[in-house]
Amino acid sequence: MRESDQMHPKIRITDSEENALMELLSFMYSGKLTTTQPGLLLNILMAADKFEVVSCIRHCTQLLKSLPMTKESAVLYLDHPFSISLVAEVQHLIDAAKQFLVNKYKDLTELPDELMEMPLAVIETIFSSTELQITCEMDEQSTLYSFGFWIAVDSMKGSTCLTVRYEFATRTGSSGKFVCKRKANVDITDNCMYGCEDLFDVSWSRFIANDNLFINDVLHLRADLTLPEQPELQT
Repeated sequence: MRESDQMHPKIRITDSEENALMELLSFMYSGKLTTTQPGLLLNILMAADKFEVVSCIRHCTQLLKSLPMTKESAVLYLDHPFSISLVAEVQHLIDAAKQFLVNKYKDLTELPDELMEMPLAVIETIFSSTELQITCEMDEQSTLYSFGFWIAVDSMKGSTCLTVRYEFATRTGSSGKFVCKRKANVDITDNCMYGCEDLFDVSWSRFIANDNLFINDVLHLRADLTLPEQPELQT
């Protein structure tokens, strides 16, 4: 632990740090912690980093790695404000949390409403994954079908209009790269959908038969959404 040059040093802690600090002090005397609760372990880890108790940092990290990953703990790891000095220690946890959430929410047709209430770091992890899937069942011989791609907006809080730039792209077998198929700037309001009814502008039979679009029988799609600099929002 780092020593202070002051004759009578004072330690200032917040109410939220009290339990973590008491556990840290207990560890310094006994070498043990009394909890396996991920949230408290993370707080102890932060306290150990703050006061440079290296042995406790390692102990907390080992305990966290040994715990089973759950949705709650994965969200906690991704949303926790780790200091730069701790990132290397917990990178394994962060990577494991990302993979857990990607596996849990990789089917776009089954994404629960609760996902949109999760922290931004979680949403970014899921939607930036290359493992997202779309389940689609239809008569492949019919010429009445087309492949559409849409952005749906259920509700917006605080503003009546928001400008969003979207770009839909597909990976081609010939180049292995994503090629833009449709892009536009749209002004989003409540309860609206934006996109296109026919992303590829071909009949369904020609779309299904296009080997350049399907790589090992898999269609790879990418949707990029960005927020241009907004004018003053109306509330």
